[in-house]
Amino acid sequence: MPSLLDAADAFSKLGKKSIEINEAACVRVRHRHASCQLCLRVCSHDAVTIEDNILAIDNHRCTGCGACASVCPTEALNLIENANETLQEAIDR
Repeated sequence: MPSLLDAADAFSKLGKKSIEINEAACVRVRHRHASCQLCLRVCSHDAVTIEDNILAIDNHRCTGCGACASVCPTEALNLIENANETLQEAIDR
């Protein structure tokens, strides 16, 4: 039978995002005058932002489609393939 700690661990995973950010790889973060905006332009939900040299994903808007990760030339954004599976495993435990 799962413990209260197991339940808390499973619920903590609900807030996890499905896109992983590597800001050090982002051209716009490293060079504020760079013109790359591929991830911003391809996101149909306006979930990706780059402000004050900070790359961010709004998890409430993000659907986890991976479009932003697929166009990023520096792999600053990566789709976490098994996000739902990881959550389900935590719930099952």
